[in-house]
Amino acid sequence: MKNGWRRPRKLTQESGSKMNGNSNGKGYVQMKGLALACLLFFGEQAIQAQNEAGIYLPFASTVSFSNSLSPDEIKKAVLHQIRNEEPKRWHEDFANELSQLPAYMIRNGLTYQNRNECTRLIENTIKELTRSNGDSTIYQVLVMKDASFNAFAMEGGIIMVNMGFLAALQNEDELAMVLAHEMGHVSHHHGYQGYVRMRQAQNKASAASLIGSLIGPGGSLIYLASKFFLINSIFEHSRQNEAEADAYGQNLMVQSNYAIQPGAEVFRRFHLLHEKYELTEGKEIGSVLFGSTHPEPLERYELMKSSFDGDSIAKSASTAFLKLRTEARIDQLELLLNEHNYRVLIETGWGYLIDRPEEIEVKEIMFKAAYRLKMLEPDRFKNNYILTESYFMDKAIRDEINASDTISDETRKTIQTILLHPKRIIESPFAINATFQVLYDQLYDELKTGPNREAKLWVAIGTPNPDRAMLQAYIDEGGKYQQAAAYYLGQSQPTLNRSVLLPNFLEINAGSAGKMDYRSCFSFYNWSEVTTLFAKYYSQPVLLNRYDRGKISMEESSLLEGLPSLLSYDSEVGTMSFDIMRFDPALAEFMIRNQVKTLVSFDCFESYDYTHTQIQEFDVSFNPKIKRTVGGRVSIDTYNEGYMATMFNRGIKNHAKAFKE
Repeated sequence: MKNGWRRPRKLTQESGSKMNGNSNGKGYVQMKGLALACLLFFGEQAIQAQNEAGIYLPFASTVSFSNSLSPDEIKKAVLHQIRNEEPKRWHEDFANELSQLPAYMIRNGLTYQNRNECTRLIENTIKELTRSNGDSTIYQVLVMKDASFNAFAMEGGIIMVNMGFLAALQNEDELAMVLAHEMGHVSHHHGYQGYVRMRQAQNKASAASLIGSLIGPGGSLIYLASKFFLINSIFEHSRQNEAEADAYGQNLMVQSNYAIQPGAEVFRRFHLLHEKYELTEGKEIGSVLFGSTHPEPLERYELMKSSFDGDSIAKSASTAFLKLRTEARIDQLELLLNEHNYRVLIETGWGYLIDRPEEIEVKEIMFKAAYRLKMLEPDRFKNNYILTESYFMDKAIRDEINASDTISDETRKTIQTILLHPKRIIESPFAINATFQVLYDQLYDELKTGPNREAKLWVAIGTPNPDRAMLQAYIDEGGKYQQAAAYYLGQSQPTLNRSVLLPNFLEINAGSAGKMDYRSCFSFYNWSEVTTLFAKYYSQPVLLNRYDRGKISMEESSLLEGLPSLLSYDSEVGTMSFDIMRFDPALAEFMIRNQVKTLVSFDCFESYDYTHTQIQEFDVSFNPKIKRTVGGRVSIDTYNEGYMATMFNRGIKNHAKAFKE
């Protein structure tokens, strides 16, 4: 962009993983190297204590658990070593500040609060793991609204598990493996060690300023994703840390009767993510993601297989686990849909259908993604091959996939990587040379006779001329979006005459008022001034709060939050043909219920010490379009109740000037 800024973008599944680090560090930590690293950090006494206790180290030929240190003893020893070097209050400061993080994430809707069975299975797995070793830590599990394959732990026992991670699990041993590994990081205070390194580097920085910046403003997934880089800078784990967590986790797995080798398959999944990133970006992950000190996940997988001769058979998947995974997959795909990450969604769903072709809900969400792509990018939808679009791959492999004749082993491995499928693909639910159009047509034919009434509404509007018989049947059967269906059918001509201003993304550093998220901005700033300014340009103005559940449902709020990312950020002024009424039946229902003729989305956020505004206008008309403008960079030192009106005034003037008719 001209001014060199971008609104924070959410990390996606292609962006890699926190737990495994990156692929730059070749080879794994030899026992000699690990011992030297432990000696440098903990001192000779710590190495002797570990050896005497029989704690498992990578590449050790035998494992002894009889005299191993308890988790509490490990924690005490680690903190003792750190506190010999640093002020004793640092750990209390760090833990107290970090303890605010769960409440912040829950308050801002970044975690799932209604997935009790999912949380219960994770908590029961943790109980199984801690029962045998006396770990007294009280773990708190947060299931994150994040589609990426990721999980990580923080000081004090906070364990964050992304929905995308739960969706991709193959067995309960994989879940136990990752949880045990993360519990190893907690027991060894690796997060606090990272904090100490940061505090040493910043000298006068306080715990409040460091962690405060972590849990600062936001209220959206996009914002939180930008903060994951700061999380990583505090909790980045060295090769030594990873070796300790691996060793701790393996011991815990054995003590709790989980199978290590099936559990270690999770590292092969991380390896596929690395390879897919390279296909997507045309380069190795290197230092782009999460530092450069971690071992490659495939080497860790091979190490665990070769260094342990225990049970190699995974537990039979319980009914609870299979139910959790099915629900997690639907949640993950819904997240990707709301992020407009349609290709990743389609590829992810494709991979799931290889093993479980009967999962009709996966097909329904894939159809929604293809439908939206057809609407937003018709040329791409019609002509592009799904499995070769935008990937950096050899021409021979690309030609083989596009021709779909004879597939070599190398090409087959490439397809496995793209679909993130760890096993050899015997049969695919779609032709490997399918375009988005071909996949759409196949799903259309299958879903139009399917059992889901709501999916049939999408099918009914999936052609230029909506299927009148299907729409009427949907209405007669009492479908959820009655007003939208009647609108599509032409049975009603709703009154749409209001102009609605929807502040969508707000992130402001309000001077002495501190950093403020969406809700704080609504309570602090004078929005009546904003509404008055809005009325100068639009008739019958209405101001809506995205968190007003009396007027906007949670589903509608998620849809509205994602609207500003529909247009590219490559220019400051842009337009695109776009029928908001056909984009999603839930949005159509929202527009009809609130009598919205024009929806104006307003973003105000800070980036690189400047405040930026963005306005997008969605109009219900014969020739509907998105009209988007981005305000120039503005630096204003005075923050007061009228500040938001000042910024909106700048943005709306710029918008009116750009689209003056």
